[in-house]
Amino acid sequence: MGDHLLLGGDNMDMALARRAEKAWGKPLPTRQWFQLCQLCRRAKEALLAADGPDRFEVAVSAPGSGVVAGMKTFNFTRDEVWELVLDGFFPSLDADSPPPERRRGIQEMGLPYAADPAITRHLLQFLRDAAPLVGAPAGQPLRPDAILYNGGALLPAPLRERLSATVGRWHGTGPVRELPAVDLNLAVARGAAYYGLVRRGQGVAVRGGLARAYYLQTDSGGQPGWLCVVPRDSLEGVPHTLSDRRFMVRTNQPVRFPLACSATRLGDAAGDLLSGQADLAPLAPLHTVLRYGRRGQEAVAVSLSAELNAVGTLDLWLQSCDSPHRFPLVFDLRSDHAAAPGLSPTLDEAAQAAAEACLQDVFAGSGDPQALFRGLEDALGLPRDEWPLPVLRRLGDRLIGLLEGAHRTPRHEARWLNLTGFCLRPGFGAPGDEWRVGELWKLSHRGPRAAGQPQVAAEWWVLWRRLAGGLRLGQQLQIANPLVRELVPRPGEPLPGGRRPSQDLVERWRCLGSLERLPIETKQRLVDAILAAPGRLPDHLYWVVGRLGARRLFHGPADAVLPAEAAAASLKRLLDRSRREGLPRAAVFAAASLARWSGIRSLDLSAEFRQAVHDLLREGEAPESWQALLTQTADSDAEVTARIVGDRLPLGLTLADEPPDAAAG
Repeated sequence: MGDHLLLGGDNMDMALARRAEKAWGKPLPTRQWFQLCQLCRRAKEALLAADGPDRFEVAVSAPGSGVVAGMKTFNFTRDEVWELVLDGFFPSLDADSPPPERRRGIQEMGLPYAADPAITRHLLQFLRDAAPLVGAPAGQPLRPDAILYNGGALLPAPLRERLSATVGRWHGTGPVRELPAVDLNLAVARGAAYYGLVRRGQGVAVRGGLARAYYLQTDSGGQPGWLCVVPRDSLEGVPHTLSDRRFMVRTNQPVRFPLACSATRLGDAAGDLLSGQADLAPLAPLHTVLRYGRRGQEAVAVSLSAELNAVGTLDLWLQSCDSPHRFPLVFDLRSDHAAAPGLSPTLDEAAQAAAEACLQDVFAGSGDPQALFRGLEDALGLPRDEWPLPVLRRLGDRLIGLLEGAHRTPRHEARWLNLTGFCLRPGFGAPGDEWRVGELWKLSHRGPRAAGQPQVAAEWWVLWRRLAGGLRLGQQLQIANPLVRELVPRPGEPLPGGRRPSQDLVERWRCLGSLERLPIETKQRLVDAILAAPGRLPDHLYWVVGRLGARRLFHGPADAVLPAEAAAASLKRLLDRSRREGLPRAAVFAAASLARWSGIRSLDLSAEFRQAVHDLLREGEAPESWQALLTQTADSDAEVTARIVGDRLPLGLTLADEPPDAAAG
């Protein structure tokens, strides 16, 4: 029932490594840092062993020929390591100590570790949350009968003794009994292996319902309350309809739907109303506008039903009690608590049906494809950039079903390609996107029907650029390989297209730049070819350099980021070139992307490089949001994200710290 924490032996190793690095007075390069962390692990295990030495020396070699001259050494003492590990990670806390910090921790090795390293503090909060489950007083830690330890970090007996004694002291008793363990090092591996057997039908599966209950904030007589919409222990995919309650909802104006959850409230049923929020954890709220008719602001009576599905979203429906109007609300339960609230309209079913009729008229009737966007905007009552994500995906599904109608004329095909990519961008972020991209991938082998028409040819590459985030590595390679052969010249030769490339050629390059899962060697080859090209570079090629060399990818995994050393070399060439060409705005933004601070040591450039880029941004009068990329690891604002991606994202879709990682294939 507790939160999953990234906190353990690796954190201890890095704490020791930071102590040695601080003594040396200068940050280590990435390779030496990882070497130091491994050496500190050996030092920790040796010094914490029952028969361990009094001292342990770590020595980090320098790269190059002067290995001995550049050797760095540090001596850890047994008392020093015991003090750091015990007091830093297993402090002896009182029972009334505050809860652990909930902010995001540092990122090392690409992993978001817990912000508070005190394991005993997390354990104290876990036992506080567990107390109400067995009828114990709320807010007081539960006293366990025994503790079963696992994991190699707890091999030293004094660490287990400190934990057992601390838990017992919270209740004024002696140490809690420790259950015998077979092998702490292999405990987690044994559990994973048994789970694998269960998945193959060779073990006993232990199943349970949802670990949390979910609550929606309501207003009752001017007093806020929390309505249970999905109780704890519910099964995924089972709807809960609150048929005995009616609600009033405001339409045609911005409203918010605050959401919270609880892992400790067992007795609440769907429809129960709570007066307080003491033991509820807030989740990211939904901000929306419920469109109802064409009148002004109006309160509408509705009933409510809810369902938690298997992809991590909470689906709510508000059904009008006086008309057929049905408003779907979708909460992404995987988003951060601190997610910025964006206003995303929720449209009536009738408006969405009218938009689908527009598609039917164009691709299966006599409608004009050139007027399609205008017709959709009129039907939905919103400009295209404000269409919410669920509506976009619903239109995308209808377009997939109307594929045959896209081949009636080149104008129909160009409009279908453009609108389908627009509705399904960026290829992930909504339930069912994997299926949608898979259906469109069937088109990739035969290409566009009217490939000889310039507009159709360009829109073909726009489609795949917009869907790139949902393509696996193998699919991205199938798109990229022929483009690389066509667009990358031999050394010394100019890039194809000259100073006035066709729109088709521009979109080919932009499509290549959006394929973030490509191997690092391919990315580096593309960046080198662009930066070595003679003459002034057009803006779209600077965009490709910034996208392929970025420190934080939009959808690609961390192992597809250019190494810091290669990015630094490319950035130096980019800085020289941008100044020669008068600081083009596209070049300045590309430099900011290559020098962006990710908070991951192995990916970030040196402080000197980031300062050089910061000077360039000030010289080029870049906006503050661009300069913030060099000093902050927070998500980009909407304008910066749109510039990175090459498209404004659908409302309701936010760039995450850790984008979904599609399997290589």
